[in-house]
Amino acid sequence: MMKTRCLLMSIGAILLIVSLSIAQSPDTPALERNSNLEIRLRDVDRELFPLMPNSETEPDAYAEWKRNYSDAIAEAYEPLERPMAPMVLSLNNGYVDFKMSEGPSGTGVYSEGCRPTGAGTWMRLTYYYPNTPWDWTIYKIDGHAPLKTYRTGTGTVLSPAADSMYILGDKAYTIWNNLNGHGCKVVQILQCVSLGGSPGDIEQVKRTNYIIPIDGSSHNVGCMVYWDTQLNTSDGANIATAFGYTGIATFHTAPSIPPTWRAFESGTPPVTWGIEALGILMGFEATMPDAFWYGNWAATYLNGWEDAEWIGDSGGGYGGDTAAMVKWNQRTVAPGDTAIFVTYYGIGEIGSIGMNILHGPPELNAGCNGINPNPASFDA
Repeated sequence: MMKTRCLLMSIGAILLIVSLSIAQSPDTPALERNSNLEIRLRDVDRELFPLMPNSETEPDAYAEWKRNYSDAIAEAYEPLERPMAPMVLSLNNGYVDFKMSEGPSGTGVYSEGCRPTGAGTWMRLTYYYPNTPWDWTIYKIDGHAPLKTYRTGTGTVLSPAADSMYILGDKAYTIWNNLNGHGCKVVQILQCVSLGGSPGDIEQVKRTNYIIPIDGSSHNVGCMVYWDTQLNTSDGANIATAFGYTGIATFHTAPSIPPTWRAFESGTPPVTWGIEALGILMGFEATMPDAFWYGNWAATYLNGWEDAEWIGDSGGGYGGDTAAMVKWNQRTVAPGDTAIFVTYYGIGEIGSIGMNILHGPPELNAGCNGINPNPASFDA
């Protein structure tokens, strides 16, 4: 499903007031910079990937390997960094927190933390928190190669650094004025939101992406978001959905998309303890995705845009290290309109606002005089 609407306020006007421009080296063209970076990233993968221990039989060695791998990826980006250290833009509402990279490494990429009680120490909802970048987004515009915001992936190219990043009020913006010259403006907005009836009920990081044609032509656009889930110290947090728990990596496609998904610090549903994460795929302002996958991180962190790759990484176990992916397929957006993709990840209980979600359509029999049963009862 896609929401389209004209933007009533020019984001460009806001940029004139509060934008932070990301400096790039004037003597190194962006394409050359990205090409050199991709070579360094492939070298890291070629050297370290064969050394990955088994996460289930050697969890300590695996955790150490992953720390070394994440540091090596960050070091691969270092020649691109500015003379001054990049900023990390951060916002929280007391319950959920995000740290977003200003780049140029992983521009707009963010990590999440939480405090379920609203007090005390911040704990991880994603791997690498409170550091960033780590997770990634893919933007797909027309027939161009998919643009990945951090690290390489199958069939993808690295996205350029954003043109502007800033915080305005309770939102953090990342903006590409014409992403890779493909004729579309891309805007990412992160916001910590409270969706429940009381503080702490449902606390989420709301992630919104606008893709806006700027060249007078229609474009086919899509978006993918990937989280490396880690709850507190548990990098292998079990994942379940509103459809239940299986312990098996799964690829869902519309219309059979679960409205919510959960990750658990400890235990196997229904017996769990510790932090419980909540992702919202339908309801509130979420845009129902065309695909939702969850499973093993090590099998998928270098994946790209195509469904076949994700389907191939389904059907097995979680492998002691879990991740999740949300994808909105390409759809046409015309000049003057905006493609809007919204999803949520944080903590909370949907039941805390008295919501019941039914997954099957009610059985109704239509006749000349109305419907049977009449009256019909619906829970929503």
